[in-house]
This record gives sequence, C-alpha cells and structure tokens, in this order.
Amino acid sequence: MKIWTHLGVPDEDYAEATFENVATVMPLRLTSRMSLASKWPRPKLRMVAGDSIPDSFSCGPLEIASTRLIEILRRFVSEYEVETLSVELLDSPNDQYWVVNPLGFVDAIDRDKAEYTEESGVVARVSRLVLCPERLPTRHLFALDAIEWIWVVSDELAEAIAQEPLRGLSLMPVDEWKPY
Repeated sequence: MKIWTHLGVPDEDYAEATFENVATVMPLRLTSRMSLASKWPRPKLRMVAGDSIPDSFSCGPLEIASTRLIEILRRFVSEYEVETLSVELLDSPNDQYWVVNPLGFVDAIDRDKAEYTEESGVVARVSRLVLCPERLPTRHLFALDAIEWIWVVSDELAEAIAQEPLRGLSLMPVDEWKPY
C-alpha cells in the first residue's frame, strides 16, 4: 500500500490551483467523500503555483488530475468507488482536468501503533501512520476516515501509475509517509 501525496515531488513538477470563483463550490461539502455529481457546478480553476501543469495537483482540499491519470485510475476503480468531476482549467483550456473524489471512508488506522493526536475524540494530526491489515479493503484507492485527505493506493495501482511518465504526485510507502 502507498500514500498518494505531493511530498517529494520535484519543484518543477509541483503546482497548485485556486478557484476563479470560490462561491460556486462553497455550498458543497468538498471533503465529505459523498457524491458531488448532482450538484457539481464545473468550477473554473486558475494555476497559482508552478511553472507548468502536471498530471496531479491540488486546489484547496481537492485533488485535480489530468485525463492521462484518470485513464489509469479507471482501469482499477469504478465510478462507484471514485468519482471524477470535470473542472475548467483557465490556464489550459484545450486540456481536460478532473477532481478525484474517493467515495466513502475506510477506518483502517491502527490506533494502537500509529502516532497521532486527537482533538475532541477525532484524529487531528498523524505523525506516524500505521494501517490495520485486517481492516484494509480490496479497493485500489480509498480515503482514510480519520483524516480524509490521506488516500491509500494499492500496490497494483501504484505500479501502473509509476510506469507512466506522470508528473505532480508521489506514491510513498505507508511506513515512510510523513505529513510534512
């Protein structure tokens, strides 16, 4: 298992975007891991960091992916597991980019072995991530329930991604992952 991250991405491959009009997505619960398709406004994004547009980058709490990356994901995950939502990237109007929205959460953190802090009974910060093997699903991509921005990728999907010349993301072994 690997963690989908931007940590360790070379500077020339790192990028970020922002919403042109954040009001279009404000009513949505963007990190709820529930389907957003019926309310999706197809927001406009503008690049704010990076010299080029990689295959994966963030826009606030959202992960944006190129069509090339989405095509790889679709070989492993269905639209019922991971929703892809179209966005308009103003810096590259001829290319298609997508929000990657893993649906649902998986309670897989080993709370006895992981190192984390809690606030009001909720995991707030993770300094050492340990997953509980018996709670891991057979899915190829999922979000952890404790911290919704930590995505776990199967070794098979990670290998397929690594075989392509994709830029902007890093797939880090779980035991090597650090939040910063």
